[in-house]
Amino acid sequence: MKKILTLGSVGAVCVLIAYTLWTTETSHTPEDDHHHHDEEFLHFSDDLAKAHGVDIQKAGPGPLRQRVRAPAQITLASDNVAHVIPKVSGIAVKAYKNLGETVREGDILALLDSKEMAEAKAAYLTALKKQQLASSAFDREHSLYEKQLSSAEEFHNAENKKDESQIDLELAKQKLHALGLSFKKINAVPEEASKSMKAYVLRSPISGQVIARHITPGELLTTDAEVYVVADLSTVWAEVNVFSHDRQHVKVGQPVTIRDNHGNIAETEVAFLSPIVDQDTRTSSAIVKINNSEGTWLPGTFVQAEFITDVTDVPLAVSKEAIQNIDGVDIIFVAQDDGFAVRPVTVGRSDETYCEILSGLNVDDTYATKNTFLLKADLKKEEAEHMD
Repeated sequence: MKKILTLGSVGAVCVLIAYTLWTTETSHTPEDDHHHHDEEFLHFSDDLAKAHGVDIQKAGPGPLRQRVRAPAQITLASDNVAHVIPKVSGIAVKAYKNLGETVREGDILALLDSKEMAEAKAAYLTALKKQQLASSAFDREHSLYEKQLSSAEEFHNAENKKDESQIDLELAKQKLHALGLSFKKINAVPEEASKSMKAYVLRSPISGQVIARHITPGELLTTDAEVYVVADLSTVWAEVNVFSHDRQHVKVGQPVTIRDNHGNIAETEVAFLSPIVDQDTRTSSAIVKINNSEGTWLPGTFVQAEFITDVTDVPLAVSKEAIQNIDGVDIIFVAQDDGFAVRPVTVGRSDETYCEILSGLNVDDTYATKNTFLLKADLKKEEAEHMD
């Protein structure tokens, strides 16, 4: 009888425990997850938060971006650089532009005395004179032919000579044009015949800045001499060395961010990606164009390129700066009246700036996202004071 009573008592106890567990479970509501009754609280006024630069943001969905980085160097844009070379040999008479000066397209850079130019102008004047005489003779023969005072043979001979003289004149004109004279200047050659026929003017083919000068008055300049280099620096290139294992993530037209060591940032895109991998460096060259209208980017500077290779949208993302670790637990400071609730969170995927929150924080919660290390320090201070 005693043994039976004992077993009955055990059964009653088991029933009591089961009932207690059931009532505890059923009395738990979703609100408990939101109120976090056991979380710590840090008293921190709004004025103090502003003074310490503690920014507040509302939690919500956001993108996680995967990045690829590569070294790069700022270079001159090759299509914006003019290597000015004389089209005739000559003696340098005067150099008008110095290093660093700004020039416009068509500005005179230098003046040369050129025997070749003098000969070309003389040939043009000779051809012009012959064409004028041949045209006059043709007009005279044509008049006589119409009056039947000249034979058909004489008329056709005059016509042929006129056509030949016109061809010779056009060839002489084209040669002067090839030597750098505009057609307006060529038409003015007869008026300037009394002046120096050997003057050759070297002009800038583009607008830009003089970045190199190789001319001294009195020296002989040949047609392979680079006299000036003019560059339009309003646009520069960044030559990026994309490593072979990252090349699959880089494509023409893909957005890229360029950064230098001084905090300058340029948002641009890939303009060219070489189809060849360098055997020595195991990299492919990518070209990106950068707006340099303010002169921020200096050719020769080493920079870093950053490509966004993948974007994943997550339901809840926060700044990495917002998360602090206390005793091995990741926490976020959730803004409340007169301070912050210290909320443990579970962190999921992340990139360099943001991370996914799996639990512990709700959408639209406001949280501290900047200078949270100051809040952590104050929390530790409060804990130490309570222990004392």
